[in-house]
Amino acid sequence: MYMHTLLLKSIPSAFDAPADAAAGPPLEACGWQETHVSGVSSGEVSSLWGCGGLEFDSVDAVGRSGGLVNMWNGKVFKKTASVKGRYFLLTTGILVSVGVCLNICNVYAPQRAEGKRRLWEDLKGLVRGCQGMVVLMGDFNAVRCSEERRNSRFDPVIAADFNSFINDLGLQEYWMRGYKFTFLTGRGKEHKMSKIDRVLVANSLYESS
Repeated sequence: MYMHTLLLKSIPSAFDAPADAAAGPPLEACGWQETHVSGVSSGEVSSLWGCGGLEFDSVDAVGRSGGLVNMWNGKVFKKTASVKGRYFLLTTGILVSVGVCLNICNVYAPQRAEGKRRLWEDLKGLVRGCQGMVVLMGDFNAVRCSEERRNSRFDPVIAADFNSFINDLGLQEYWMRGYKFTFLTGRGKEHKMSKIDRVLVANSLYESS
């Protein structure tokens, strides 16, 4: 089963906690895209999590396509609500140590341009209705500029749509460790590489640091 994961840690360190807030462990949250299954089991999720306090939410795959899972440490993040779509999973909750609302949106965007446009519009409405901090993470199936593709076709229209989505919401890209490209296919000199996985955050996350 093909999958890739993104890990967010120490989100509380991105802002100043109230002086009287109890010290707590960092938030641990993981987004899993392309599960390829319906009714993902707690055993499957536990095998990926590998530590205590696991809680999770999921969106079923359609046939063998898609599927999303959000995982988090229930000791530091308490879920209050979720919104599910075929291509996104929004989990809303409270960071226990500081009492701040955090929205984690896991994304697996469709391949076709028109599908992406519909998703960007859906996500804009969703994010604008959120209270508190917002983090979007996952496989957006889009690059922002030609330098983010190698040995594959760059579509300037898709890139423009994606950049407009990011700019309209005032999102900033969270720095990710690792290699320049996040997707690799092919062999030898025919390797196709692109940066389609990202973590995007609302400006409020930075402004509160």
